[in-house]
Amino acid sequence: MLLNRFRRVAPVASASDSTRTPDHPWCVIRRRGRSGDPEYGLKGLLVRNLEHLRPVQFAKVTGTLGRDWHGQEILAAWIAKEKLRDVLNLRARVAGSAPCERDVRGRLFRFYDWCAENDDIPELLTLARTISRWEDEIVCAVLTGVTNARSESLNRIAKLEARMAYSFRNPANQRRRVRIACTRGTRRRQNNPARRSRLVSGRQPDPG
Repeated sequence: MLLNRFRRVAPVASASDSTRTPDHPWCVIRRRGRSGDPEYGLKGLLVRNLEHLRPVQFAKVTGTLGRDWHGQEILAAWIAKEKLRDVLNLRARVAGSAPCERDVRGRLFRFYDWCAENDDIPELLTLARTISRWEDEIVCAVLTGVTNARSESLNRIAKLEARMAYSFRNPANQRRRVRIACTRGTRRRQNNPARRSRLVSGRQPDPG
């Protein structure tokens, strides 16, 4: 059994948001965050990956969140997210070579160790239990590189189309609408085959 990438990353984002919301400084001062608050200005940086942050942005995140224990909890959750992403980055498509099971489980152990060091954050403990429950499926997905992302996307499209089909009283018409929506990309490629580029020049070809 495999676990796709979205299902692996979604609990991490949820844990990071849960850590950021209840005990955040702007909750302590009884008002919403404003543009002038230093922590509020990091909301866009915290959802980015580590490799997409410039050195100045990384220093801003660590410097701002390291001022008090509220920010340190958010920083610990963000580091836990990056340690789990290190596991996912061992895929052959990203690393360029076939991963080893020992390396995958070694990086998972570093993720568990970080969550254990910050066991005072309940969201990280919940995240570690969830990842531990699906550890074999995660390791299998990283080693094989197989994903069910396409089927997940088609399932989402089918649910959206079924939700918007208020006027369809016939179930057969609703199934046709879902089938048309899910095969839209395939039909577009069939109707628009790749054209060969032709060199346009004012000179006539040499008959000789």
